[in-house]
Amino acid sequence: NYAIIPFFRYGLPVILCGLLIGMIDWEHVARLFREARVAQLLLALAGHLWVMLHLQSIRLRSVSPRRLPASDAFRMTAIAQFFQQILPTSFGGDASRAWQLKRRTGGSWGEAVAVIANFRLVGLGTLFVCGWFYMVFAGGRIGGHLSSGVAEALPWIRTALVLAPFVLAVAW
Repeated sequence: NYAIIPFFRYGLPVILCGLLIGMIDWEHVARLFREARVAQLLLALAGHLWVMLHLQSIRLRSVSPRRLPASDAFRMTAIAQFFQQILPTSFGGDASRAWQLKRRTGGSWGEAVAVIANFRLVGLGTLFVCGWFYMVFAGGRIGGHLSSGVAEALPWIRTALVLAPFVLAVAW
């Protein structure tokens, strides 16, 4: 009964990653890196990382029932992201965030875990809303062709799909 769980936990992701890696056009990737400017890539990566951490810290502050300074929320989010990337599951980031919340706000373990659960549910809700937007607007194919209204609005729809996670993260 329990032998299938490790397959879905470890085996299936390895197989899917192998298939995806096999689909990559490595010559194209190498050409892009040869033509890229390293300073611009590093600046874009740093900007993306800062925006992601900032939006997550805003979301963490919004779901926390106790007052949490912005600098503490940003620091907690950066540390949690580190553990989330280093450890094999995202549980390390959540455990780190809960421990830091308990320590910095003086709340109980139950309150800290509830904040993290709420944090995760807000993220899940954001994914569902973005998926709904995609299905309704970008997936509006009729007979293999885009309906005329969707085809005309497609650039705006794609922009909205890119901006939706940021707007929802700040709004929630």
